[in-house]
Amino acid sequence: MRMFRHNPMARREPMGIDARYSEFEFDQIRRGYLAIDMDDKWDLGFEEPWLFICRSWTGNCIYQLLFRGDGDEFLVVESWVNRDPSEYKLTDIKFDHELALRFIDSRLLGKEVVYPKPDVS
Repeated sequence: MRMFRHNPMARREPMGIDARYSEFEFDQIRRGYLAIDMDDKWDLGFEEPWLFICRSWTGNCIYQLLFRGDGDEFLVVESWVNRDPSEYKLTDIKFDHELALRFIDSRLLGKEVVYPKPDVS
């Protein structure tokens, strides 16, 4: 069985994600997600207290979110996007913010989502 792996970010930019999750949702987030085939290019792994969203083939970490408990909720209190152009070429912070949240919703919480498209103009 394949294990989750991630490479640290050499260059990063804060994303400013402000999100809250219930205890039930956070239990799902902690379980993580490994790509099941070559077409699925993303792994999501939780290593207390961080969620790492990484490219499955390379292990390059693209998004990193720090969680902190607040009563019966869990908050994202820090969020980062990789800005090393040799690992991740996009630079649209709004797209990155939305994509990171969609990965959590779809792959970890099982919700139907519409993925954002990057602004390439």
